[in-house]
Amino acid sequence: MRFVRFGVTSMTWLAFAGAIAYVVAQRFVGEATWQTTVLLYLPHAVLLLPVGGIAALQALVGPRRLLVVTLATFVVLLLPIMGLSLAGERAPSHGPHLRLLTYNVDSGHRGVEEIVRQITVAAPDVVLLQESMWSVDDAVEAALPGFSFHRYGQFFVASRYPIRRVMEPKKIDVHGVDRSPRYIGYTVDSTLGPIDIWNVHPISPREGFNELRGEGLRQEIENGRIFAGDASQLVANTELRRLQTEDIATAALRSKNRVIIAGDTNLPVASRILAENLGDYQDAFAEVGRGFGYTFPAHRYLPWMRIDRILAGPEFRFIRVQVGDLHGSDHYCVFADIENR
Repeated sequence: MRFVRFGVTSMTWLAFAGAIAYVVAQRFVGEATWQTTVLLYLPHAVLLLPVGGIAALQALVGPRRLLVVTLATFVVLLLPIMGLSLAGERAPSHGPHLRLLTYNVDSGHRGVEEIVRQITVAAPDVVLLQESMWSVDDAVEAALPGFSFHRYGQFFVASRYPIRRVMEPKKIDVHGVDRSPRYIGYTVDSTLGPIDIWNVHPISPREGFNELRGEGLRQEIENGRIFAGDASQLVANTELRRLQTEDIATAALRSKNRVIIAGDTNLPVASRILAENLGDYQDAFAEVGRGFGYTFPAHRYLPWMRIDRILAGPEFRFIRVQVGDLHGSDHYCVFADIENR
């Protein structure tokens, strides 16, 4: 029994140290290495299972005093790692508010009708789409008579208010190659006053992960190539996402009006790229959400990442935020009510 209790004690402290090490690594290393980048995008909910097993062993064989340490491990997993928010809605003021919805629609591959139904159910004042295409844009236009619209590549906006200006970005230089910064800006005359709204979609890490996956993630781990192989594509992919996010932040700082940034950021909760470039903006779900707010992947599995975001400058106040629940895409949409401070 003494040996078992020693084993439980060791596992308890290892689990706690591992959770702290993860937070420290993401905070100070972040996406600077491909290993920490891979860890960032894994489904962290699975970590609750072994920690729950440790808690069960502590309750059965002891030492029970270490349940406090295991509770602390759960808190670290749930809050900084998994992004649990306990905030909840705020009471609105008596002034005007704006409802903005962002949605990566995956080119309408899972049904245009479900996308349109999700948008009409949410009843937003401004709709931002990423990975859109003409069939989706046309269907949304038909469903929102009286709105103003604009298409630009994969980006689409529908606004109840006039779109006074469209700000198309320049290409960014990446080692001598011009690459798209993957965003666009609009100046909208809303009931809250003029707002510069940035519709964003930095590059997905999917291509880099496909290289590491090779013959299959399990097989690559078993034969050791996952640790010794070439991760250059993932590194290049991460660098491009960082440069795109930096360009978005720079454009937002140069805005002449108050700023809202929304879209598929492809940056999870613990991302250092997100914190360093967009961390000064309020995040709708962190401000007034409750739960995890995961938006991806939404088509086949339980989602485990919150990468679709609505961010706003300090002049605004979030009242309410909600993640959609209709399966029109491999992402869920996000919509939020916003008012002036």
